[in-house]
Amino acid sequence: MKKHSSYVLFIIYLIYAPMHAFPDRDARGNYTENFTHLQVQAKLNLPSISFKETDDIPLNFTIFNTGKEVVRIFPAMNWRESFQLQIRDENNRLIEDNIEPALNPWNPKYQKDKNQQNRNTITNLKGDESKEISLNPGETFAFRIHLQENFNLIPGHKYNVIGYFYPNATESKKNSLLAGNQSEGTLSFLRTENTVSFFYDKRREEPSINTFTENSYAGSAGGISPEEAIFLFLGAESKKNWSNYFKWIEFEDFILAYDQFAGEYLNSDARDRELVVNEFRKYLTTLPSGKLKYFKITGVDHRNKNESKVRVFVERIEERIPTRYEYEYTLKRELESTASLWKIHNVVVRVRK
Repeated sequence: MKKHSSYVLFIIYLIYAPMHAFPDRDARGNYTENFTHLQVQAKLNLPSISFKETDDIPLNFTIFNTGKEVVRIFPAMNWRESFQLQIRDENNRLIEDNIEPALNPWNPKYQKDKNQQNRNTITNLKGDESKEISLNPGETFAFRIHLQENFNLIPGHKYNVIGYFYPNATESKKNSLLAGNQSEGTLSFLRTENTVSFFYDKRREEPSINTFTENSYAGSAGGISPEEAIFLFLGAESKKNWSNYFKWIEFEDFILAYDQFAGEYLNSDARDRELVVNEFRKYLTTLPSGKLKYFKITGVDHRNKNESKVRVFVERIEERIPTRYEYEYTLKRELESTASLWKIHNVVVRVRK
């Protein structure tokens, strides 16, 4: 009877042991205690929240050892076996990857074909190509995935990304969360601590100066209009050609549009005003509102033959965050100048949503 009971217990153990399987051996089969499920975290990171159609979208999938013990992970050589991403758009639609079904590591056909291949690389006990990585306390392991190359992203949408990391892909191949099978290995994957979101915008033509350039001006305004002057002005900023940028500004009036300089300028004598203007010039070269990425002239209001207002849509980037503005420049013709220049006397800026 005791012998029969022992067989029953042994059979029960064989049934339930795989359900709690977790990597506890290294690639050579040596047994060591692993603390992965206790002290490892996974996080996602993107360098920006907005990308254009032609941009690279590098997602960093980082594994952190937050505990006090050394942990071991076994990422597969085929990254899709260890790093899974679930991407949904703003309508909660799941985005498919662009890998051929026959090459998907979680596809049974892929597993069958792979087992028939001759393996000349380092493999684990089951024969799968993988590597062993030991993380000391405080150490991290990061893997980069280029989303635009691996997923069918459509411009004009917002996407939300969450990740699942399989510390030992061999133990987890039958437990793909995205396939809806959670019957085994409840400790076989780690869900990322965060979800990242980004906007994928349609391709936008960048401004270019074809007809009018700083060099073509050659010191004479000729037939240059107020909107063309603004085009050259912002074009000089985008190229950081500050000498050409400053020549379109009438500083005595333009500085009054900036509160942090206007008071000091008005309360200074003629000599000190030059010093204030010099500080103002330095301030403008620091791009205080962010780097100019795109601009488009949207309208012109000719007040009279010597004064015009030009409206411009502008997009700037500051600390990886895009902001859109509407600028309204006031230009006046310099009648005393032999070149009859249009110069900027004032600007009003509004943030656009």
